[in-house]
Amino acid sequence: MQLRRKTGPRDHAVESWLVVLSAFFVFLIVDGLIFSFGILLVEIVEQFQTERAPAGVVISIQFGILNFIGPLTGALVELYGCRILVIIGATISCVGFVFSYFVTNVYHLWITYGILGRLGFGLMYMPTAVCVLTNLKKHRTLGIGVAKCGSGLGTIIFNQLTRLLIQHVGLRGTILIEAGIVLHGAVFGLFLVLDTSSKDNDMSLFELASKSDQSDVDEDVLYPLPEEREGDLGDFRMDEKSLKETKKSAFENKSMKSVFKGIFKSMFDWKLMSDVRLILILLSSFIKYFGYGIPFNLLPDQVIENGMTKKDASWLMSTIGIANTASRIVFGWIGDLKCVNRLHLCVILLFLTGAITALSPFLTTFATKMIYVCMFGTLIGGFNVIFNVALPDIFGDKLIARTNGLVMFTCGIAGCVSTPIGGFMFDYTGNYTLSFIFSGAVFIISGLLLGLSKVYEIIYMKEDRKIQKTNIKINTLKTNLNK
Repeated sequence: MQLRRKTGPRDHAVESWLVVLSAFFVFLIVDGLIFSFGILLVEIVEQFQTERAPAGVVISIQFGILNFIGPLTGALVELYGCRILVIIGATISCVGFVFSYFVTNVYHLWITYGILGRLGFGLMYMPTAVCVLTNLKKHRTLGIGVAKCGSGLGTIIFNQLTRLLIQHVGLRGTILIEAGIVLHGAVFGLFLVLDTSSKDNDMSLFELASKSDQSDVDEDVLYPLPEEREGDLGDFRMDEKSLKETKKSAFENKSMKSVFKGIFKSMFDWKLMSDVRLILILLSSFIKYFGYGIPFNLLPDQVIENGMTKKDASWLMSTIGIANTASRIVFGWIGDLKCVNRLHLCVILLFLTGAITALSPFLTTFATKMIYVCMFGTLIGGFNVIFNVALPDIFGDKLIARTNGLVMFTCGIAGCVSTPIGGFMFDYTGNYTLSFIFSGAVFIISGLLLGLSKVYEIIYMKEDRKIQKTNIKINTLKTNLNK
């Protein structure tokens, strides 16, 4: 089996930046609705007369489902491409939101708004990011930064829009309008097409997975050693034509078994998952998500408990979005500088985020809370942009979908329990102080684990160089003996 090479994704092409623009609006819708749910949470607690912990389960289901399906989404991206998944995801989310209009208690929301709504979001989110990362190379960090500015702008818009809609049409009317907004994601999904500028065909990841037991596929191709930033990380790439040929080849085998086998191998690649670097990164992501949702979802309730108004709460959440948006562009530019180590920058951002979040309960005025949300939005926005590109730096372009899927899966496990933990802490202590200190602590621990992955990579590279030098000496000695 021969793998053909390309020169890499095109930069500055109209088609590539059209993909970035479309991704911008998909992220605007998805993240805008996710991170404005804190405003809905207050109304859900009041309207359904429930405790904060059961209401918080809706948030946990949202984060859990969105991320749990990451490995499956990654496999489906490699088989069917990005566009069809985004369209299907937008449709599923719309249906879930429409059903939420008719619910009579918070437990029904677990199914309609939580499971159905976020199942669709999961099919929209990761394929959109993969499409951007695949179409850009030289300005990849800036590209994903611009696309994910939609997340920050969506947080600004939807926090204010949600508050206004609740005032005029109530909780149910707001959710129904959100259903119509989500469906627009299908329109933007039509423009998410992978780069097909070359006539040569790449080997799709699905095909590599389904045939990885054959001896003519080199394991070094599947699992590259760490490379320098200047190296060509985009040589082996997916395109629409190879994906179609993969599907055709799979079905010509006259058995669906090969299709499901390929999907399963792509979802859970045991050789990749045994990589210590990936294990540490997954553990870091798992720990981080224990605290990630607490500031986004519990801050509105916290400031209201401190005597501020709902309007103050919505403006604080919108400010997170403003800072988030600006930071994604700035850190996108910074991340493309050759002098910047992206993984090191991720570690620093996590440490700073943890420190300010742990101190935030002691900032009790609107002005001091505004300082906190500005810093939090800036730091977490920068981390999200840089981390997306740090993964291909470590594992290579051809594993973008797979590694992102595994990271999302581990985040989903933690996301299921993070916000209820914060709610239980409130119910136990009567305030959110312990919840936010807990959130800050897990950000710092996550940064430590991410730093350890870099330490291991340095050791790994050193050992690999020794092995390569030894092999060269052995081959040279054999050559001299043969002479």
